[in-house]
Amino acid sequence: YLVSIPNSFDLSVVMMLDVITLLYLHFSHAKKFGYSNRFLHVHRSALALTVILQAFSQSIPLLVTFAAFVFLTPRLEDDFDKFLSTTLIWHFNHLVDGLIIDIFNTRLELFIKRQQAVTTVVPTTSFMPTS
Repeated sequence: YLVSIPNSFDLSVVMMLDVITLLYLHFSHAKKFGYSNRFLHVHRSALALTVILQAFSQSIPLLVTFAAFVFLTPRLEDDFDKFLSTTLIWHFNHLVDGLIIDIFNTRLELFIKRQQAVTTVVPTTSFMPTS
């Protein structure tokens, strides 16, 4: 268990920094947006909520990575298995992290085809005399 102390320390520091960041965002958001423009307030609060959700979503793969490093890797006996498991876990963490960044920061309007109204121009003639 002494081997997992540095990993546990890293995990606790990351979790503590996440909590401090979330509290800072919450309290700075509450102070900053106390004015009367309702639309801007709703837009900025939705943006702040998106940032908080993204930060929380990115901390989950990091937590899984730390847990795998602490609990899975020490149980493996062969050095190559340890190397392979940590490498795969590390790359999977970065894959999921990149997907989370893409999900939260991609404008979905770019991928949705809009149906445009079809207008047809037809030339017409009138047989009625003009006055």
